Amino acid sequence: GQNCPLHQSHKITTYCEECHEIMCHHCLSTSDHSQHKKHLVSIAQAAEMKRKTVEDLRSGLLRDDGILMQALAKVTTAIKSLHDRAESVSDHVTEFFNRAVDDLRKREKEVLDDLDKLRLAKLLPLE
Repeated sequence: GQNCPLHQSHKITTYCEECHEIMCHHCLSTSDHSQHKKHLVSIAQAAEMKRKTVEDLRSGLLRDDGILMQALAKVTTAIKSLHDRAESVSDHVTEFFNRAVDDLRKREKEVLDDLDKLRLAKLLPLE
């Protein structure tokens, strides 16, 4: 085990959950920790409790990570769907205007043809 930072010749044996401090037997007998008796645990117990806390946090993070990855996949799918729909709408708009331009050109040709016929009909008698 590790030596006590205050009493180098003593090994750390105890953890005070109240103060969150580690200590040796000498610290325990000479400090105010004696009033924290119900909060004193062995280093092995403290290490096991901290290990369990870390494992619980890790499990929670892994679970949250899975949830976040699922959410990210849904958002990514929604974004792709929006892009696909926007592209489809853009294609429909282009197709609509191309047909409208074609119809206008046909109508322009019809009007110009009618104008030529009318001009010819008016000019022929004058010639």
